[in-house]
Amino acid sequence: RTRPEDAPRIEGESETGNEGLGVSIRRGLGYIRQHRLLRLIIGVGSALNFLLSPLPILIPLFFTQVLHANASSFGAAISVIFVGFLIGAVLVGAFATRVGKGWLTVFGVLLAGVATGLFALGPPVIVVLGLALLGGVAIGALNVCESTVIQEHAPDQVRGRVFAVYEGVSQGGGAIPVALSGL
Repeated sequence: RTRPEDAPRIEGESETGNEGLGVSIRRGLGYIRQHRLLRLIIGVGSALNFLLSPLPILIPLFFTQVLHANASSFGAAISVIFVGFLIGAVLVGAFATRVGKGWLTVFGVLLAGVATGLFALGPPVIVVLGLALLGGVAIGALNVCESTVIQEHAPDQVRGRVFAVYEGVSQGGGAIPVALSGL
């Protein structure tokens, strides 16, 4: 289908907007390469996703083999993590203008690292639930900050390409540690 007349176009793009996948990927990468903040946010987000992607596979083993906890404790932890995601997203809305998305991102990275590191020490289940909440808050805030920064700094013409590169690197790169976690 042809694009609407007022649809944003990148210089050199055909009237229909049909360019090859390789060209589209190169355009997204080229734009990211030119913008330090996008490189940073995509790099940090991808690194965190790389490090944290095995957790859904390893947490059940952690609950059964280290904490000797039952399925309901595991279910509670997963629920608490998702409640934390929601709280983190709301906190960004409340504090982003006062604190700044950059500082919220730094705080989120540190909080996620501390929560995950303490989690690994095998504290009692109630402490693990608190750490799961903190980790969820951190990741929820990070996700909102990353997405917002990308939206703010990628113009309409390349926003889809930039998000595609980010998701491809972030999610695609997460497959490697998931595969390795089986070992």
